[in-house]
Amino acid sequence: VVTAEPATLAKIATELRARLDEPQADPGVLPKSLVCAEIAKTTKVALTGDGGDEFFYGYAIFRAVRFARYARLLPDVLHRRVIRPLTQLVPSRNRYMGLDLKLKAFAKGFPAPDHLRNFYWTCAFSDHALSALVTKNRRDLRDVRREFGRIEADWNRARGELGRLPYLYQRHYLPDYVLTNSDRASMLHSVELRTPFLAPELVAMLNRLPDSVKMRGGETKSILRRIAHRVLPVESARGRKVGFTAPVASLIRNELREEICEYLGAPHLRAQGLFRDDYVARLLDDHLTG
Repeated sequence: VVTAEPATLAKIATELRARLDEPQADPGVLPKSLVCAEIAKTTKVALTGDGGDEFFYGYAIFRAVRFARYARLLPDVLHRRVIRPLTQLVPSRNRYMGLDLKLKAFAKGFPAPDHLRNFYWTCAFSDHALSALVTKNRRDLRDVRREFGRIEADWNRARGELGRLPYLYQRHYLPDYVLTNSDRASMLHSVELRTPFLAPELVAMLNRLPDSVKMRGGETKSILRRIAHRVLPVESARGRKVGFTAPVASLIRNELREEICEYLGAPHLRAQGLFRDDYVARLLDDHLTG
C-alpha cells in the first residue's frame, strides 16, 4: 500500500520541478511519481489504465454535456450577469470535485460555442483572463487562437453529441497531460508503463460503439463496470471514481505555502517579466484566505 501523505507529495513537487523537461501544471504527476518509485523496487514493467476514461467514458464532465443541452438555451445575458456571478458566491472547499467546483466550472462554459465549452469548463485562465494575467509585452494570443482552430476541427470530425467531447479528450488531454505525466513519472524511476486500453484495435472498436453503450444514463464506464461485476467484488465494481490527482489547494495553503509565495512573489515575477505581479498577488490572496 502506498500512502500519498501531503508532506510526501510536497517533497515530490519540490524535487520534480528541476527534473521535468518543461512546465507541467497537472498534479497527476505527483502521485504517479510516488507509485512509480514503489513499482521500481520490485519490477521494471507495469500495466496502466491510461485511456480508460477517454475511451470508456469515465470522466464526470461527460455527464455535463447532457445538462449543457438545456443550459445553452438560456439567454447569454442571463449566464453572464446572473448565473455565473451567483456561482462565484458559493464558498470554496478543498474536497476533490466538490459541488462548489462543479457549479463554478459548469457556469464558466456559457455563453460559448459548443466546441469551446470544455475549454472554458476546464481552463485555469480563459483567453479573456489571460490579458489581465500576462504583462503587456506578452499579450500575443495567436497560439491560443491556433489551438481553438485545432479544437474546432476535431470537434467537427467526431460524431454524436456526447461522443464529440470524449474525442477531444482523446486528441488533446490524453496525449498532452495523461500520457505525458505517465512518461515523465515512469522514466524518472526507470519503469516502463504499458497501456492495454490504447491497443489500436480496441480503440477503433470502442469509437464505433454508440454513446448509449459506453454511458448508460449517467453511469460512467458502463462497459467496464459490467465486466467488473463478473470478476470483482461488488464494492469495487460499484466504486466511486477517484481521480489520480493531489490535494493542491491544501498543499498551497500549508506544506508548499512558503515556496509558492516565493515563486509567485513580486520580485520573482518581475524578474521573469511574464505575469503581472499585482494580479497574481490578488489570486494568491484569494486562495490563501479561502
